[in-house]
Amino acid sequence: MGGMGPETGWTGWTGWTGWTGWTGWTGWTGWTGWSGGPGGGSDAPGLITTKNGIAGPWVQPGVPPVARPQNNTDNLSQLNTELRMAQYEFEMFSRLNFAFNASSGKASLYHLETKNATATTPPTGKYQPLVEMTRPTEANFLDQLTYLNTYSALRTDRGGEIVSQTGLPIPYWSSIPYMSPERTPYTMELLLTAMRLAQYSVMKFKYTLACRRPNEFSAQVQPIIPTPLHGTLPSGHATEAFITATVLSRLLQEIGGPVYSTVEWPTQLMRLASRIAINRTVAGVHFPVDSAAGAALGTTLGDYLVKRCKAKTVKYNAVNFEGTGFGGDFIWTDMVGFNSANKIVQDFSGPASAYWSAQSETLKGSEQSAILTWLWEKALSEWT
Repeated sequence: MGGMGPETGWTGWTGWTGWTGWTGWTGWTGWTGWSGGPGGGSDAPGLITTKNGIAGPWVQPGVPPVARPQNNTDNLSQLNTELRMAQYEFEMFSRLNFAFNASSGKASLYHLETKNATATTPPTGKYQPLVEMTRPTEANFLDQLTYLNTYSALRTDRGGEIVSQTGLPIPYWSSIPYMSPERTPYTMELLLTAMRLAQYSVMKFKYTLACRRPNEFSAQVQPIIPTPLHGTLPSGHATEAFITATVLSRLLQEIGGPVYSTVEWPTQLMRLASRIAINRTVAGVHFPVDSAAGAALGTTLGDYLVKRCKAKTVKYNAVNFEGTGFGGDFIWTDMVGFNSANKIVQDFSGPASAYWSAQSETLKGSEQSAILTWLWEKALSEWT
C-alpha cells in the first residue's frame, strides 16, 4: 500500500517528501526540484553576481500588476503538482470523520454535508454514513488459512508481480489505457489523489479494527515479502487498486465514443485490481476477506470521489461490510458488476449479500468541490 512504511517501501511517497518524489518515475527531476527557485539554491552565488552586474540602479515601478482573483480555480494552473495536491487533500479530508462503537465493534467513516457558509458565518452541517465495517472473528481468519496455503503454489509464477507491486503500480495501470506522466499529468494527479483518499481511510480502519496478520496464526505461512506492521483488514493494496479501477473507468467512460464506452475497459481494470489484491494473499500477507473489505472500501470511495468532483446533486451508496458474514474466497465479480451502460456498479445481491449491504445517501451539488471539479475536467481534457 502506497507510502505507509514497509507495506510498499515508498519511502519518498510517505509524508509527501516525494511529490517532488515523482522524480524517480516521471523524469521531472529538475522541475520538481524547483521548489526553492532555479537550481534549488546551488546557483545563489552566481545569481547574486549576475544581479549586481545587470540590474543597475533601483527604479520604483509605477504600475502594480493586476491582482489575481481570490479563491479561484484559475490560480491552480500556476501551482506545481505538490502544491495542487495539498489543495485536493484538504478538499477531501475536511469532509470526512471517523468513529468507533465499542459495544458493536463497528468502525464508521462519515461524510460531512455542509450548508449556509458565508464569509462571516461558519457552515452548519451533518454527518452522513459512507463506510461501516465490522471485523471477522479470530475463528473466521483461522478458517481462511487454507486459502493462503493453496494460493502459495502461485508464488513462483507471480513472484515478479508481487515484488514490483510493493511500490507504486503505475506501470500496471498504464498498460491498459495509454497513460504517462508526460502525456496525462492531470490524470495521474487524479489517480494519486484517489490513492491518498484510500490510504488515509484504510489506515484508520486498519488501526481501529486491529486484525492480526496471517503469519500470526501459523508458522507455515512464511510470507515472501516483509509483513507490514499495521493490521491486515482491510487490505490496503485492494483498497488502492479498486479505487483506481473505479475512478479510471469512470473517467474513460465519460469520454465515451466507440472505444471507451465498451465494457472491455472497466473489465480489464477490475481484473487488474483483483489480481493485485489476490497477489497479496499469494505472498502470504493477507486473507481473502481482507481483499473483499478492500474492494468494498475502494469501490465506495472511488464512486464517492468521482461524485464529489461533479457539481450535481447525486445519490451514493453508504456501505456496510460485515466481516463475520464473509466465507470462502475473494471473487471480485461477486461484489462488482456492470449496468446496461457498461458502467461499474456495486452488487449487493447473491453471495455478497451475506457480508455487505448499502443504503442510499445524497451529495448536494451546491456543496461540491470546485477544486476537485477542476481536476476532473483537466484530466478529462487529456483524453478528448
